[in-house]
Amino acid sequence: MTAEAEERWLAIVAHATRPFFRYARFAGRASRDEFHWFLLATLLVLAAGYALDWLILGSSVWTKPDFFRLASFVLLAPPTLAVTVRRLRDIAATSPASTRFPKG
Repeated sequence: MTAEAEERWLAIVAHATRPFFRYARFAGRASRDEFHWFLLATLLVLAAGYALDWLILGSSVWTKPDFFRLASFVLLAPPTLAVTVRRLRDIAATSPASTRFPKG
């Protein structure tokens, strides 16, 4: 692996994990890379929770939430909310409704 590729992977990991350290910080802004890499990481963790529930506990997607799905949701909800609020602030949206309608 070249030095450039290694730097890029370290940047991706930093963007994906930064919201976990800033889960209670709603002030400031979130970059586009931080928001998108974190959402990708969140989807992968949620998919892993579903897979673990299905493989270990034998539950299907349509039954009641089991341990791994519920645990992954509870752990990911605060940082997801915080990074979404910071990203909306970065694009100058005052509320989620303001992104639905064009200005001007």
